[in-house]
Amino acid sequence: VFDSMLGTTVQVRTIDGQAEIKVPAGTQPETRMRIRGRGVPKLGKPNERGDHYITMKVEVPRKLSQKQMDMVEELKNMS
Repeated sequence: VFDSMLGTTVQVRTIDGQAEIKVPAGTQPETRMRIRGRGVPKLGKPNERGDHYITMKVEVPRKLSQKQMDMVEELKNMS
């Protein structure tokens, strides 16, 4: 949740190994991001590659301590 709120850089697996992508601040769950030219080879054109798509999964904590709940409530009230 915090990384999607604040933005970050993450490593993702592609068919050729790891790639680094920048996740912008405010990224919403299920957002699709694209890495151009890092997908599978195009049919009949082995020197050309398609794009690799990533769907962002955001994990929301199931349990919060009272202090964490108070902090989230304070943040909510600031908006």
